[in-house]
Amino acid sequence: MLDCIVIGAGPGGLVCTKELLEQGLREVVCLEQARDVGGVFANTYDSLVLTSSATMSMFSDFWLGDGNQHLFWTKEEAVDYWKRYAKHFGVLDRIRFNSKVVAVVPQESEGWQVSLASGETLLSKRVALAIGNNTIPKYPAWKDLLTDVEYSHSKEYRNADRFAGKNVLVVGGGESGSDVALEASRVANKCWVSLRNTTGWVAPRKRGIYAADISTHRGVWGLPRDYGAALSEAIDRAELSQNDLVHDTADGETQRSPKFLVSCGSF
Repeated sequence: MLDCIVIGAGPGGLVCTKELLEQGLREVVCLEQARDVGGVFANTYDSLVLTSSATMSMFSDFWLGDGNQHLFWTKEEAVDYWKRYAKHFGVLDRIRFNSKVVAVVPQESEGWQVSLASGETLLSKRVALAIGNNTIPKYPAWKDLLTDVEYSHSKEYRNADRFAGKNVLVVGGGESGSDVALEASRVANKCWVSLRNTTGWVAPRKRGIYAADISTHRGVWGLPRDYGAALSEAIDRAELSQNDLVHDTADGETQRSPKFLVSCGSF
């Protein structure tokens, strides 16, 4: 019987496997349904660039090198970093690729039975789920009322080619929604964005040469109140000194009915 099975070889699964090994568990296996590491990031749209800088995206125990802190990784660069992390800590040897889990059942005596799509079953004392929270597409309830409008989910999006010359409505204003809306607006006849409330805090990736999220990231605001507030004010002053202003623009042209809808939410 295995000590632990980790399901998923995205960044969470890689760190989990590494930490288990460091804690002395010997029989650890990581199961990944794809043929490589990376999780949902490895199978996203062509132009994906992380919205968090390398400063916030790297792991604390795997330094990426001086001078790289203010970079924003493409999906290929992010996956490459995770792969190097896994190799460095001996995690790659523990991963079984092309191993899709179809069932996890608790055993009456001890542990769990994990069934694979291949028909193989594994027994383990523990199971760690690292499948992420963006694997199941979420559509608005009213999508079933659409008759003459073609629709898709951002999980299926690769590039904006299919939107060329069309009227497009993007539902959602998160990271993927913003990226899809920007790319669609470059080729579509018209492109709108539908939001449940407001846009929230819209910030650029960089101010000058510095990554903006060193002050806007939720990790900074989660610091103890006095320390976090003082740090953010100091960073804001440094950023403002760069004189790199961001301007909002508005388009007041007449609206037309959309012919394509893209939903950008996940459970």
